[in-house]
This record gives sequence, structure tokens and C-alpha cells, in this order.
Amino acid sequence: MVVNKIKINENLDISPDSSSDYFLKNAEKYHWAVGGGFRIALNENFIAAIDVGKVIDKRDGKIRVYAGIGY
Repeated sequence: MVVNKIKINENLDISPDSSSDYFLKNAEKYHWAVGGGFRIALNENFIAAIDVGKVIDKRDGKIRVYAGIGY
């Protein structure tokens, strides 16, 4: 819930060609990543998983590791 007003410059240019810091050009696009994963199954219904991914665009972060159990 927003409870405080935020002051914004009244001369803010929100046109698509604007070079403003508030709106990045090409921000709405696919977020690509590369990576791989490893799964190990014990019995019929216990699976341990590890996934590693690296994003292509620096604005999305760096390398991430995910781990999980059970499906």
C-alpha cells in the first residue's frame, strides 16, 4: 500500500525516445540465460536437483545457483 507521495520533476519527459533515468530503452525484452543442471533420483519419488545459470545481460544479475529436493 502506498502511503507517502513521491515528488517527481514536473518536466519529466516520458516519451519513448527519452534518455531519462526513469525509463530505460529496450528494458522490456527477453531475459536470456545459459546454464545447466544435475538431478539425482533415489527410490521413485525423491529427487535432488542443482541448477546453475548465468544471465547474458548484466542488468539482470550474475551467476545463480539453485538447489531443491522433491518433485
